[in-house]
Amino acid sequence: MTIKPVNPSGPLDGYTSLTDGYLLDYFNNKRMRNHLQQMGLITPRGEVIDEPTYRTNTALQNLKDQAKEKNSLNSVKKNHDSQRAQLAFIREKLIQLQKADTVCRIRVGTI
Repeated sequence: MTIKPVNPSGPLDGYTSLTDGYLLDYFNNKRMRNHLQQMGLITPRGEVIDEPTYRTNTALQNLKDQAKEKNSLNSVKKNHDSQRAQLAFIREKLIQLQKADTVCRIRVGTI
């Protein structure tokens, strides 16, 4: 379901709070500038990033995050599989040792 604006060509169409003169002091606050930079809305020099560039950057970052997540999951899966193989190998060796011990006991006559 997509939410559509009530009046797409209203009086606030095209309004950008980042360029509003009355909000300059608010956005020049160090904490707010750091936040806006982390969100990708302004450059480190304080220039406002236009919406198409912001959307492109956000989409690229999402793709990178998804790839990183996929790589992490693959790494965990590979590690899990290797641990399972190692555990199966240890179990097989244990069974072989138990069989060898049983054979030795039979030969000695303790069983």
